[in-house]
Amino acid sequence: MSNFSLRATTARMLHRPPREWGAWIFQRRTWLPLLLLPILAIPFGIETNLRFDILAGILLVALGETIRILAVGYAGTITRTRHGRLAPLITAGPYRIVRNPLYIGNLLIFAGLLGLLGRWLWLPLLLPLALGYYHLVVLWEEQHLKRIFGEEYEAYARQVGRWWPRFGNLTPPCIHRFYLAVALRSERGTLGMLMLAVLVCLLYWTILL
Repeated sequence: MSNFSLRATTARMLHRPPREWGAWIFQRRTWLPLLLLPILAIPFGIETNLRFDILAGILLVALGETIRILAVGYAGTITRTRHGRLAPLITAGPYRIVRNPLYIGNLLIFAGLLGLLGRWLWLPLLLPLALGYYHLVVLWEEQHLKRIFGEEYEAYARQVGRWWPRFGNLTPPCIHRFYLAVALRSERGTLGMLMLAVLVCLLYWTILL
């Protein structure tokens, strides 16, 4: 590729609307977070309060995965797709509290894994970046949901916060039920990776200390 073509391609990417970036991230969301791994190799901001790091980190990871299981148990396995097919409009369970419980669960897991590595000082830098990453995806998802569900989704969005609960939520729960078996089946890969990640973090402390 010539320098001119490379510059033109770069310029087109930089001028993409936020929703288009959200679509790009959504289709690659399985492996994009792995790009943070080299950053964690930097020996900076490590605290060695071992008992606190392990306890707080595991609690945050467990809380985040519990939220994910609750969300997937209502929304179903369609949340796994990378081709733009979104789950039906769910307003029950955690979706009655916030519109994006899956991503909130992911942020808690991310914070917990940083904590397990004693990297609490990295949170003010990396957590906003992670939130911005998911915010772009959410903008794209909302565009699709508005097109599919129209006024039904807009009414839901007025009642339920994107990231934070709103008081006085009058959104009636939908008819969808919670299916634990579906959630566990869908989350088996995530659960396996989290167990491996926790073991790696514990091994990290064993080697470091």
